[in-house]
Amino acid sequence: MTLFRPVTAAAALFLTLGATLISQSSAPRANPAGNGRFTFALIGDMPYGPEGEMKFPNVIADINADRTLAFVAHDGDIKNGSTVCSDEMFANRLDLFNQVSTR
Repeated sequence: MTLFRPVTAAAALFLTLGATLISQSSAPRANPAGNGRFTFALIGDMPYGPEGEMKFPNVIADINADRTLAFVAHDGDIKNGSTVCSDEMFANRLDLFNQVSTR
């Protein structure tokens, strides 16, 4: 029973974030009424460690190649437990995530 509240809170947060991102998307809608379909990318726990850091540019390239995506959501860690929390690491992750484009 104690797991229910964090899961519910996380789901509510994700749905709110998704609704916000969708409402702010500048991509043209096939149906202006807003009741059409859309696709999105969900990634998480990446880049994770040296191997993940090497593969992450391919993930970004795959996301950027899909012109049907309305938005991208990241759910999870942006580093593993042994990676140092430094300004350089956070700047690197910001640079990586800023390479994602849904336009």
